[in-house]
Amino acid sequence: MTVDNRAESKQPLQGITDCIQYFRENERQRAQWKTGIEYELIGLFTDTLGALQYSGPTGASRLLQEFSQVGYDTLKDAGEPIAAVRDGSIITVEPGCQVEFSGRPFKNTLENAAELEQYMAELRKLSAPFGVRFLGVGYRPWGTLDNIEWSPKLRYRIMRPFLLSRGRWSEQTIAMTGSGQVSLDFDSEQTMGEMLRLSLAIQPFVAALYANSPLAEGRETGWKSYRLHLWTDVDPARCGLLRFAFEPGFIEDAYQRYCEWALDVPVMFVRRAGTYHEAGGKTFRAFMTEGINGERATRSDWEDHLTTLFPEVRVKRVIEVRAADGSNTAMMNALPALWKGILYDKEARARAWELVSAIPVDGRVTLMEEVARHALQARTPAGRSARDISKELVHIAADGLKNQIGFSGTPGEEALLAPLMEIAETGRCPADMALDAFRRGGESAVNRYWEVA
Repeated sequence: MTVDNRAESKQPLQGITDCIQYFRENERQRAQWKTGIEYELIGLFTDTLGALQYSGPTGASRLLQEFSQVGYDTLKDAGEPIAAVRDGSIITVEPGCQVEFSGRPFKNTLENAAELEQYMAELRKLSAPFGVRFLGVGYRPWGTLDNIEWSPKLRYRIMRPFLLSRGRWSEQTIAMTGSGQVSLDFDSEQTMGEMLRLSLAIQPFVAALYANSPLAEGRETGWKSYRLHLWTDVDPARCGLLRFAFEPGFIEDAYQRYCEWALDVPVMFVRRAGTYHEAGGKTFRAFMTEGINGERATRSDWEDHLTTLFPEVRVKRVIEVRAADGSNTAMMNALPALWKGILYDKEARARAWELVSAIPVDGRVTLMEEVARHALQARTPAGRSARDISKELVHIAADGLKNQIGFSGTPGEEALLAPLMEIAETGRCPADMALDAFRRGGESAVNRYWEVA
């Protein structure tokens, strides 16, 4: 979710030091750490299985405006509704009319869960007259790109052709997928470095637990997470594994290393006075030193640029982990608890890193591809199953949450991990259960499995 409604700064950046300073300014003391969630849902019409469109009396545009009944304010882009905002929570219409909820950050993941349940109750009530059902799934299972009406958000008018020129699956990835994401805080460069490296290292195992996109165009794809597979060919300059995070010295120099990578990624657009301009393929480093179309890079441009980078884990004002396919609300409530339990407790971070540190960098890339196809049945280069490692990670997260009682929570957060405990124990991810339903009862049975609203 990105809503470009902040004021644009006019002071040019002087160099990489200014870019690094952006991260330093967003450090938060440990007592202030919170977790936030983003949850995308795929909408389709109950009677036809057709995709939720943007326009019309039963479109996503109208649905956004209906949220004014429960206290949301509508935000517009070029006169078109593209978001609804209430007390820091934001509902957006993503490129292919996926409906995404971005919740407020909370210290306690039980509060994240309560807010999500409130949103889901409101969504069910407000969408009922539209004849729309919402699926918690990683990829739209019915229809094709030709059936999609793209959101009119201005940034997408440049993002779509830009990404299409760089990867064969870019349109499917941004218009047909649904995911769950978690944002986390950091208090120093070393902490950010530890969290970024570790979260990249355990992403495959989180992806295996959440794999939930085995169908496309009404057929089995052969992948447990087709969404994850598609990300392998979107834009290699801004996607994938951040190899530099596993190089010697990264932890102590994390801000600089991340900035050096980001500076060499081509700029997607330049935003001035609410208008988006093409950047001509120049990198952000060139934007700073040479300018683009007479404009020099500012802090606002740096913030915009960071939102157009899509590695497996990215850093903006927060660390954002992005591996999970969309799923049901119980699984979504487990996601921030999992990441908080592992990343916000130093002992848990050390245990998790010891578990996965020996995997070579090339092996991590291969493992992500294996997980996309086989989920929990994938194996590391050393032959250990993703299921076994995932099970250990869930237990580490539970212990980590218990260690944090008194810091940022109350007893009981570990109960949110119950769905992940069951999946890790049985070795059956959501895609396995969806395939069972599809093979047993076809589209109606699997839709019932995926339906959340």
